[in-house]
Amino acid sequence: MKNYIRIPFLVSWTFLAFLLLNCTQKNESLESDQVVARVGDKAITRQEFIRRSEYAIRPPYCRENNYIHKKIVLNSLIGEKLLAMEAGEDNKLARNPDFQAYLEGRKEQAMRQVHYHQQAYNKVELSPDEIKKEFDAAGRTYRVSYFTVPNNDLSLKIAEKFKSENISFEDMYQSLAGDTAVPQRKIAWISPEIKQIKEPLFKQVPRKGQILGPIQIDDGNCLFMKVNGWIDARLITENDIRNRRQQVVDQLKNEKAWADYKSYVGKLMQKKQMQFSEDTFRKLVTIVAPIYLNAEQTKKQMFNNSFWQNKEAESDGTNLPQSLDALDQLPFFTVDGTVWTVKQFRAYLKRHPLVFRKEGAKSKPFAEQFKLAVADLVRDYYITQDAYKKDYDENPAVRQQVDMWRDHLLALYQKYKYLDSKHVSEKDQMKIINDHLAAYIDSLQVRYGAHIQINLAAFDKIQLTRIDMVALQPDQPFQIVVPSFPLITTDHRLDYGKVMQ
Repeated sequence: MKNYIRIPFLVSWTFLAFLLLNCTQKNESLESDQVVARVGDKAITRQEFIRRSEYAIRPPYCRENNYIHKKIVLNSLIGEKLLAMEAGEDNKLARNPDFQAYLEGRKEQAMRQVHYHQQAYNKVELSPDEIKKEFDAAGRTYRVSYFTVPNNDLSLKIAEKFKSENISFEDMYQSLAGDTAVPQRKIAWISPEIKQIKEPLFKQVPRKGQILGPIQIDDGNCLFMKVNGWIDARLITENDIRNRRQQVVDQLKNEKAWADYKSYVGKLMQKKQMQFSEDTFRKLVTIVAPIYLNAEQTKKQMFNNSFWQNKEAESDGTNLPQSLDALDQLPFFTVDGTVWTVKQFRAYLKRHPLVFRKEGAKSKPFAEQFKLAVADLVRDYYITQDAYKKDYDENPAVRQQVDMWRDHLLALYQKYKYLDSKHVSEKDQMKIINDHLAAYIDSLQVRYGAHIQINLAAFDKIQLTRIDMVALQPDQPFQIVVPSFPLITTDHRLDYGKVMQ
């Protein structure tokens, strides 16, 4: 086990994360036409309305795009804000250090996303030639035969055999696998599952029958492919052409932005090294490894404490094992001259749960995976510090993200507090809504009516899809993009508050 490792930087965040943050100027504020409703000092923006409706699964009673269902959605989101107001800022949940750390983590994740946009994505410029070249390749779907080998030495020998012995792709596969049926698949520009194949297939123009490889892929294996042929999708309408061009522009901007951002963060992390305390690391891995290797669900529970997701989870015992307490005062690692104890590391995990890299996860020993995940956490720590220096914690999009999650969690707290006060033990959600919560929300609409404003002009323009979807950011510390839809009312009347002028 090496004591020293240089911070490895891996760009793996999903583009979806950054689509959520298009409000990135420091001095930008929420315009009146962006706001669908205000509840006191709380705003529901048009984007939040759409995302809460489309990036989480809506219940059947408001799943359509008709006006009645849209009004139920609006009443539900306003009702959530009302519950948060009723809960107030001083309650058991708000005082919970884990809750505070979670919101801090949500804020800092949003700050890093804005950081990427500002330092890389917004600065990308594309030439017409770049766009045309990618556009011409974007319609292709290749048919390939393929196989993988487990190490680089073997792959180099195979590549040499292809060059010197004139052996066919099929014969090579048979000599390796003892099977004549070479695996085949189709690979489209829009969805290559392995990013390393984008360059040889779509940035270049391979010929039919050409053998490509070895290509080092994320799981540590080396890939060989034979191009059997391809088809080009024909574009019929102007709309098809516009859609493909937009896809190409988005893809190219992301590719160039990632390259630029890797360079930026590389400079940020320059000369920073981590030194693990070997003894502490070994003890920590011994305790933690069984948790991760036991089951995926256990893994998520242990590091991604989810007490805020539902009532029962508030005391579900998902903290790390108490045996770690004995290690708290031990130094875990040193980075840039600063010592992190196990206790400090565990505290920071509440703001930044570990994210394990997907590439090589099956082939690498757990200790190595764990070390890389900790290194990525430290990398994000320094990105966050740079984001604070740039005042991204004051960015309106960041504040809106934090407000959305805080209000959702406070609303859940107040919802269950109210149901407990009524001794509700019913499990059927529809019955709970109809028998208890709908009337409670109505009473809050009356109580806070003077503080509610609804922008009917902005609301009327909103169109919703009917597609059930849960949006995730799988490579982020906090993976769920938006809170679950608030199950509190089926009322479609807008007979409270006042119209926003």
